[in-house]
Amino acid sequence: MRVHPECLPCLQALTLKTLDLSLTQKPRLSSKRGVFQRLLITQLNREFSRDKVPAALFTAINRRIKQFTGVPNAFKQRKHEEMTISFKIARKMRPVYKNTLNELLLFSVSGNSLDFFKQLDYSAKEMHRRIRFTVNDIEKFKKKLYGARRIVFFADNAGEVFFDMPLLQLLETGARVLYVVKSGAVQNDLTMNDLKKISYNKRIARKAGSGNDAVGIELSTLAPSITKALRDSDLIIAKGMGYYETFSELSGFEGKLFHLLMAKCSPVAESIGVPLKSYVFIQRG
Repeated sequence: MRVHPECLPCLQALTLKTLDLSLTQKPRLSSKRGVFQRLLITQLNREFSRDKVPAALFTAINRRIKQFTGVPNAFKQRKHEEMTISFKIARKMRPVYKNTLNELLLFSVSGNSLDFFKQLDYSAKEMHRRIRFTVNDIEKFKKKLYGARRIVFFADNAGEVFFDMPLLQLLETGARVLYVVKSGAVQNDLTMNDLKKISYNKRIARKAGSGNDAVGIELSTLAPSITKALRDSDLIIAKGMGYYETFSELSGFEGKLFHLLMAKCSPVAESIGVPLKSYVFIQRG
């Protein structure tokens, strides 16, 4: 998905938010905030064009912020708080959803309400609601699932792991499921380090780091083992808008790729053809 004019102010806000969170971990660099801001916004404005992908633009900016500040994980505290709250909500809401494929897809995507631009208490209210899909390609998925032996599941926000677990366990009854998280920190995405800190880590039979710190999918820096897993997979589930934005620019995954997400911004919602804040499970191609 290519950028929309509306993406620029959003990317600018995310850049400044990430920089500020980084500088809270390195207060001695606070005097350089103005210089860093000018350099980062100048880079973003210079590289912003209609042939670019929003997620890819921020991947480059995030790496520049790490270079400037030396902070590898700007959202570290936010993710800790997010995971603490999400664990409690997931445990409370789990009985609301039945043990069927459709219900567990809904439960998983309900966790996608998490948004680094919103206060956690607002996201918590969203996750407490019983939701429904606006677009649901589950019947297409079931046809692909029958006989599928290898599934790659790309995780999104850190707190969503607790909402993903029941779906993972169901899928693993018939296939080998690889749960892919980030190797390096970007935004509030789940990383291998985040995963190792929770007991749920032991319940995930197969998990791996992406090999990079990219928003969504970045084939050029992907770990060779993940590249092979993608090539050999029968099905791919990609959670979140970052994967939607980036996978949509790639070929070779048509038919076996399914996106599971909440459309949190107008450009993504318009691209999919659904109202803002819709929950969707859609097949690529």
